[in-house]
Amino acid sequence: MTFVLGAAPLVLGWVADSGVDRFGGLSLLALCAIPWVFLTSMPRGIGPRAPFGHEIAGLALAGPTFAAAAGLDIAQGAGGARTLTLVSLTLLALLVLGDAARRASANARSATVHAGAWFVLVSGPCLLVYALQDGGGPFLGAAPDIVRFLAGGSPIGLLVSNAGEAGAGLWLGPALTLTHAAVLALLAASASIPKSAERSA
Repeated sequence: MTFVLGAAPLVLGWVADSGVDRFGGLSLLALCAIPWVFLTSMPRGIGPRAPFGHEIAGLALAGPTFAAAAGLDIAQGAGGARTLTLVSLTLLALLVLGDAARRASANARSATVHAGAWFVLVSGPCLLVYALQDGGGPFLGAAPDIVRFLAGGSPIGLLVSNAGEAGAGLWLGPALTLTHAAVLALLAASASIPKSAERSA
């Protein structure tokens, strides 16, 4: 499912028209990476912890899609430094967030903490910004500044912010860089909550 959704922007672009202009200048790399980051980082069911090699295998599976998308971005005018930075940040997010989801599934306590952190820091701010600004439009007004800031620092929000124009500069200032790093660190820490000790009789 992750592979299919990640490759969908490439497939739809090829079906729609001919030539690189079919993509309308959008960053295919960012569009392809969004479902990968979202689905890989999602909380998982409680059960036996999968080996770390599963996350490495996932990165290898994403490689061909990201390579094709990066090449098309460069063909649309994206700079090499921009493309390399976006690929590196995406792979780092996949590795850290995927491993956090894997480790959190070991027990109910860590799974609960990780699920809450994932919603507050990864998906929630992006969904709230979309609901208020795009879904609600003038009726609900703009999202609060703190929500928009958290959305920009979210790994998903970072990709959404850089999906609009492949030839534009990378949307990533110092504050967002620190926020992005903090989000990854907090998600990784949330998966390390030890199992609560059983009460003695």
